[in-house]
Amino acid sequence: MKKRMLVWIVLLFGFNCPKSFSQINSDTLLVGLALQQFQNSPPGLGTFYQAIDTCAPIGVNLMGWFDLWSNLEPTPNNYSFTNSPINPLKYLDTTNGTKIKSFAYSIKMIESNLKTVPSDLQTVSFGDPQMISRFSNLIDTLLNSDAHISRITHILIGNEVDGYLNSHPSEINGFVSFYQAAVNRIHLKMPNIKVGTIITYNGAKNTNPSLFNALKMYGDFICYTYYAEDTQNPLPFVMKPPSTIAADINWMASNTGNKPFAFTEIGYTSSTNNNSSNSLQAAFVAALFDTLKYYKC
Repeated sequence: MKKRMLVWIVLLFGFNCPKSFSQINSDTLLVGLALQQFQNSPPGLGTFYQAIDTCAPIGVNLMGWFDLWSNLEPTPNNYSFTNSPINPLKYLDTTNGTKIKSFAYSIKMIESNLKTVPSDLQTVSFGDPQMISRFSNLIDTLLNSDAHISRITHILIGNEVDGYLNSHPSEINGFVSFYQAAVNRIHLKMPNIKVGTIITYNGAKNTNPSLFNALKMYGDFICYTYYAEDTQNPLPFVMKPPSTIAADINWMASNTGNKPFAFTEIGYTSSTNNNSSNSLQAAFVAALFDTLKYYKC
């Protein structure tokens, strides 16, 4: 048995899969498109339509976007989804799934090093019943809104949660309880939606493996961000040789248990300031996808 992976550009999901790579139907692979315009794109939806029409025929079949919890609930128990899931789902994919197969939505109560909960909850622990209840209310309200929730296939709880939690270790146990409750609530209210959270590769392997092991007990998949940084080098953000990438990817796959794995960010700079170059960046991309194809299913 080998792991299977579904991808979204920088997001890849995987399961155990008995098939050989040559037997895999590419339709089962999720390759995602970030909802961003180019820097000099003209205003309006036309640029997004053009991006979808360009990318969908070559395999992009998933769309992802995010919102901060603090923006979704600007004042206690008052919610605003006007600028959130309704827009990409209502206006950007009007073909009822013929172009875009899946939608991944990240709700961020942690954004890397920041706690992005409503302002009145900033000093409340993640494990506090009030915090858990308010997030449950958010999920219930989202379900009952006009936000086309039925189109969403994956929900991510927080982004690079280890960044904030490593700096606030007293919040770790509370967040694990919060995450478990959030997963259970979404499963109860939206049983067809898969739920996960996002943790950095370095956090999962080096900085705080115990947090990673606690979080991976819950949810339907494990999601990483991965930048091939040489953490053993005393200089900041020095890239590792592309030859080491396969070992990193295989570690991430093997340490998720029997759950899918995913990426929301993958990066490798080409700057000489980071001990890299254009050719090394290209070699990284080649090594990355050469390794990942084993998990495609």
